[in-house]
Amino acid sequence: MGHFYLQSLSISHFTQLVCAGTLVFYLASLREKTKAVWWALSFAVFGFILISFEFISSSVWYAPWAHLLNWLSVLPEAGLVISLVQFAYVFPVADEGWTKEASWGLRFSLVAYIVVAIYISYNYYAEFNNLDSFWRGDWRLTVVVIHFLWGMITAGRQLWRWSRTAAPGAAWYWHWWRPAGRPAQSAQRLLSIFGVLVVGYATLLLFEINGRWYDLIISVTVIIALVAFYLVLLNDLP
Repeated sequence: MGHFYLQSLSISHFTQLVCAGTLVFYLASLREKTKAVWWALSFAVFGFILISFEFISSSVWYAPWAHLLNWLSVLPEAGLVISLVQFAYVFPVADEGWTKEASWGLRFSLVAYIVVAIYISYNYYAEFNNLDSFWRGDWRLTVVVIHFLWGMITAGRQLWRWSRTAAPGAAWYWHWWRPAGRPAQSAQRLLSIFGVLVVGYATLLLFEINGRWYDLIISVTVIIALVAFYLVLLNDLP
């Protein structure tokens, strides 16, 4: 078996682990658990597990471990992105009118990640048995970007709805620039987090970036998103 070693990527993953762990501890300590808190806690827990896999994968020089962890990471990745999208439906206000849409969205996400899991499983099977495979890593990344775009649109709809409710006579552009009312302002902050995630991951997808730049963009995007998410929750959760 190989040896354990640390590199710059390992240190980055450890920093992300600290951020995710802080988020889990804060949400778990809240006495009142609303739908928004439960979905946020689910996001934080799955994020912590996913980053743990990444940390181990980047710190253990043993090829089979990398394959196994990459396959297993589909599960926390699915939980993370699904939880974040569902969080957008109930934050800052849980609207019963969106319950059916959120439920159908959850089904779509589960089906999408089942397909991703089957796809990855087949390609690893083909690789180990010297069969033809059709591996394209950007397919998995595409599913992630689609979910972040979906969450961004949902947060934007929350902003638009609650800002128009608070200030129906304001110009349309003013709702986006200076939304009226605390719910709309909370939705604007969540929208900015999804924006960071979309820009970071879409950059990797569109420009086919690999190597050190790939790791750097992922690390910076994740750390910014986790810290911003923590600040949003501190400011906007009841």
